[in-house]
Amino acid sequence: MSELLNLERSGERSLRVAGEIDRWNADRLRAAIRAVFDGSTNATLDMTAVTFIDSFGIDAIVSAVRYLDGSGLLTLRPSHQVAQMLEPAGLMHSHRDLSLRVQLPPSSLDGPGAAHRFSLIVDGSYRAIHRSEVLSRRSRALIVEARAERAMARLLLVDSKRR
Repeated sequence: MSELLNLERSGERSLRVAGEIDRWNADRLRAAIRAVFDGSTNATLDMTAVTFIDSFGIDAIVSAVRYLDGSGLLTLRPSHQVAQMLEPAGLMHSHRDLSLRVQLPPSSLDGPGAAHRFSLIVDGSYRAIHRSEVLSRRSRALIVEARAERAMARLLLVDSKRR
């Protein structure tokens, strides 16, 4: 697997990581993060372009955060794939012992037009519920009809046997 590390230093120190992070290159990530931190600064780790990460990559992030030892803050911007690995590792929420802040990318329901998109979703849900209620009523009506026809057939059968 391959990975590209790109150090971008601006007002805050930041490291942009792209590609795949696995056991073969996690040490390079760990070293790059430590170089950006210099041990006592806040830094941003932009992983929005990471397409794969395994437990070795997660360990590289955690060891870099522990390297800070409370003297700085790592702001992590994960891709969807990274966020999926952070959740089971328990890193999506802040911890007292880790100087880590996770910033998830905005969802499609954030920003301009969000209320309109949300109302479309809600309207679609109401329509689906209404359709299911209509289908449920139709099903109940068909069941009642079937029972009535069956009862009528029984009466006719009993009547024909009497004759």
